[in-house]
Amino acid sequence: MGVVLTQQVFAKLLHVCSLFTSYSAHMSRSLGSVEDALNEGSGDTDEAQGRMKKLEDGLERYEENFRHHLSVFMDSMNYFAAVETVALLGIGTRLSMAVNQPPSTAE
Repeated sequence: MGVVLTQQVFAKLLHVCSLFTSYSAHMSRSLGSVEDALNEGSGDTDEAQGRMKKLEDGLERYEENFRHHLSVFMDSMNYFAAVETVALLGIGTRLSMAVNQPPSTAE
């Protein structure tokens, strides 16, 4: 039962990643058109800024969903590491460290 639950949670996490890859292609095209509109300095600057805000909101929703599903997956994996097998504990620890590590800044 527990393994099936973990697989379902993992499947949801992968689904969010899959949706994001689809969205990223759309976002790249939209960012290009927004950039062109802003660089031209035409009268539709407000519209371009509105589209930019919409893209940012969509990205925030994907990040929020990913964080949620990752947290649920890690919680279930840590639970089964304690109850079923200790082998998962090392993986859970490494994932927790990776998630809690601050993002590196590119220079």
